[in-house]
Amino acid sequence: MRALLAWHTAETGQAFTADVLAAVWTRTVGQPWLVNALCRDACFDREESRDRSRLITADDVLDAKERLILARVTRLDALADKLREERVRRVVAPMLTGAADRGSYADRDEGVEQTLGYMDRRGAEAGHLIVFDPAPDRTWEDKLFHHPPAPGGAPVTVWGM
Repeated sequence: MRALLAWHTAETGQAFTADVLAAVWTRTVGQPWLVNALCRDACFDREESRDRSRLITADDVLDAKERLILARVTRLDALADKLREERVRRVVAPMLTGAADRGSYADRDEGVEQTLGYMDRRGAEAGHLIVFDPAPDRTWEDKLFHHPPAPGGAPVTVWGM
C-alpha cells in the first residue's frame, strides 16, 4: 500500500497526509480490491480530489469508504454475503463498524493473512504463526494450542502459547 501511495505521488505530484496509510490499512487490512477502490475514490472520483495541489487525508479515505458502502458496489455485496461465515465475520465486521478491539480471533486471522503475504514475497510454500496470549487469568493449558493447516486452506500452522 505504501508503494501504491508513493507511486500516485510520483506520477501526479499529489501527496497524502501521514495518517492516510493507517486509515486505508484499518479499513482494508491490505485487501487489494478494497485498497484500490478506496484510493481510486479518494484520489480520482471526486472533483476536489482531482486538484493535485490538495493533500489526500484520512477523512477523504473515510468518506470514500462511506460512498462505497452506500453505492453497494458489487464486491462489497459479495463481502457482506461472506459475513455469514464466522471466520470472515470475526475479522471483517469489526473493521466495518470501526471497533477498536477486534479480539484474539481477528488478530489470529489477520496474523494468518500477514503470514501468507510474507510467504508469498519469499516464495515459501508453508508458514507458521505463533500467537501469544498474555492474559494472566488463563492457565498455560488453556493458552497452548496447535492448529495445523486445514486441507485446502491456508498453508499456515498456528501455534498458541
